[in-house]
Amino acid sequence: MLITLYVVLSLLVGWLGRRKQIGFVGFTVLSLVFTPVLTLLALMMTHERRPSRPS
Repeated sequence: MLITLYVVLSLLVGWLGRRKQIGFVGFTVLSLVFTPVLTLLALMMTHERRPSRPS
């Protein structure tokens, strides 16, 4: 049960970070390796990805 909760929280943090520089996969992996709480704190400190400009 705890493992399921840990994975769900990691996926939630990844979903919240989908618009950041490293994206969904990056934040999900970080939260699985470290903890979702620490990764959520890192997520709050990062900037959103800048939209690409058409050339």
